[in-house]
Amino acid sequence: MNAAAILRILSIKDTREYVEQGDRWVPIPGSGEPSECARCGRNHEVHATVELDDGTTEVVGTGCATRAAMTLAKEFRAGESRAKRIAALNAEIVKWARVADEYRAARAKVDAMPVPPVVVAKVADYRYTITCGDATVYASDVSTFYLREREEQAVCSWKNKRVDEIEGITYSHASGAGKVADARKRLAKLAD
Repeated sequence: MNAAAILRILSIKDTREYVEQGDRWVPIPGSGEPSECARCGRNHEVHATVELDDGTTEVVGTGCATRAAMTLAKEFRAGESRAKRIAALNAEIVKWARVADEYRAARAKVDAMPVPPVVVAKVADYRYTITCGDATVYASDVSTFYLREREEQAVCSWKNKRVDEIEGITYSHASGAGKVADARKRLAKLAD
């Protein structure tokens, strides 16, 4: 057992993998990279690198570090909480990046399909239907600019229906890229 006192915390890391349970991310016990504690000799998946009063550094479990340096207990708890949030956010990023990749692949598959012709039909005074295969949009004006936008919307609607028909693709897939960006922003705030 090292008699040198802990002077300050250099870093705290949670090496465990996280899994989504409901609306929370929880650690999987035994899934991390264990590091042998310089204080107790056991392996810890959540550990701190600390600087000792003799100028050396050592890796210790956060519980052992807290007991060894009670004056730093608050910093250890805050650091451990932050390390857990970082690990959970990294797991969230991996999940949503996979979802976004699945969605991009589905969109690419649909974009490679031949698009049915777009048909404009007048159904009543000032009312038109614009169809593309089984997708229909409506218009009350078919001026040049507006008609082009409605035709594009009909094609987009047809493509969205094809994506929805691909097995395994759900509504949440379309928001995957946005959720990755959001999680990265939250992670960047923690890194400051």
